[in-house]
Amino acid sequence: MEAKKMIQQCEQCGESFTIDFATANLSVQVARINGKTIENRLFIEACPNCGKVHTVASDNPKEWGNRKIPSPKRLMYGVLFSCLFIIIGAILAFYFAGRGIAVIWSWLFQ
Repeated sequence: MEAKKMIQQCEQCGESFTIDFATANLSVQVARINGKTIENRLFIEACPNCGKVHTVASDNPKEWGNRKIPSPKRLMYGVLFSCLFIIIGAILAFYFAGRGIAVIWSWLFQ
């Protein structure tokens, strides 16, 4: 599937340039409303002549081509499990630190 290419005219210098949805920087907005996922993408490209940044919004997946983004569900699970592992690691560190302090305490006062 081919990504859309849009010709944009620069507001600052007046030159025309092409925004290619397959290569432009993008920002993704994902929303869940009543169990339905709505995804909007904002494509960001700078004018090659003057450097002014232009944006084009799109909510049509057919225009995006085969470009993939990280899944929000995978990111959520990754953050959840990393926090869980940090908490478990901290509990284990405090447990073994306490055991070490108990051993040193028993050496000193026996």
